[in-house]
Amino acid sequence: LAALVVILPWTLRNQEVYGRTIFGGATLGENVYVGLNARYFNFDTLPLRKVRAERGLPPIESFQRKGFTSPPAGWTPTDVNADGVIDARDAAWERAEEVPHAIDRHGVQTRRGLDYALANPMWTLRTRIKKWSDLVAPVSFFTRHQALGRYPADGALGGALRVPSIVGAAFLSGLVMLIGLAGFFFTLQRGPARQLLTLVFGYVALTSTLVAMSRFRVPVEPFFLVLTAGFLAHGWADRGHARMSALRIAGFAACVVILLGLWWVSWPETVMQLRMGMDGAGGHL
Repeated sequence: LAALVVILPWTLRNQEVYGRTIFGGATLGENVYVGLNARYFNFDTLPLRKVRAERGLPPIESFQRKGFTSPPAGWTPTDVNADGVIDARDAAWERAEEVPHAIDRHGVQTRRGLDYALANPMWTLRTRIKKWSDLVAPVSFFTRHQALGRYPADGALGGALRVPSIVGAAFLSGLVMLIGLAGFFFTLQRGPARQLLTLVFGYVALTSTLVAMSRFRVPVEPFFLVLTAGFLAHGWADRGHARMSALRIAGFAACVVILLGLWWVSWPETVMQLRMGMDGAGGHL
């Protein structure tokens, strides 16, 4: 019933607009176009492209770890336009604009993207790692907007609070992820809650293999906050089961190593964004 309440209104809307019964959204083909194509970009940093060009700063690509974002061999990207928009010509395969019906067009684009991913398996693997890195990078639309100069310099957020708010936003975001993992492994008990959270975390991770940015982390951040609070309040809640405790320690250690590795992948871009925000409209990085 809960799922139906959420899905039914948009399903009825799709029936009205497309003349077909489509459950949920109908944007898979476009997400495949963005996420399974030769040029890699992240919507956390893409809007910074034009600002950096206006300031005469190095392009975003110079901060990307090339082993994770470089396109397959034999493909050379062209420049984006002045607004930082990548059009269909700046991709290994183009949108199926020749297909008039949106649903059919998305189906064709999905097949094209999957064919491209299968034809370039190593590129697919390393760019999926980068997608997960973009998902967990300790940035947000707030830090991005600071880098874009969206907050007036004569206001609190754009003035005296600019640097501490940026540092605090990034630090707390990373801290909640780390302590939240401790809460998941050490405080949360076995049962439906653990199964539900595992399902939610897995779903977010899977959807982020196509398009990933900090905004897509929002659905799991409330859970991380609760898990963080649980660990700070109760700590290790399963002290009496040594075997399970050993498994939890191993699981926690593995997740921390993975998280730190993913942070490392996008660290140059993360620092670039935070420094742009802290430097203000006249940033030097």
